[in-house]
Amino acid sequence: MSLKSVLMILLSVGLSAVAQVVMKAGVGAAAVAPAAGIATTYLALLTSPRVLLGLVCYGVSALVWLRVLAMLDVSQAYPFVALGFVLTMALGFLWLGETPHPTRLLGAAFILAGVWLVGLR
Repeated sequence: MSLKSVLMILLSVGLSAVAQVVMKAGVGAAAVAPAAGIATTYLALLTSPRVLLGLVCYGVSALVWLRVLAMLDVSQAYPFVALGFVLTMALGFLWLGETPHPTRLLGAAFILAGVWLVGLR
C-alpha cells in the first residue's frame, strides 16, 4: 500500500470522525422544543451550522473514499474504516468531554490491533 493511499484513507476516515462529533455538537446546540413535531425538529437540525458542517465533512469524506476505492482492493481498504470508531471515540472524549470507559478503551485497542494485522497483508 502506497503512502498516498494510506494518507487518503486517513483523510477520509478522519473527516468522517470529525463529521460525527461536529454533528453531535450541532444536535445538542440546535434550538428544538421538546414537544416540536418531526418536521420542525428536522428543520431546526438542518439549519444548524454544526450539523451542516458535519454533513459537508461526510460528503468530502465520501468523495475521498471513492478515490481510495479506485486505488485499492476493497478488501484491503475497508478494514481501515474501523479506525473511525477509535478516532470518533477519542474526539468525543477530547471535544465533547465524554468519559472514557475501560471497556471502550480495551475495544479500541482490539480495533487498532486488528487494523494493524490487516495492514500486514
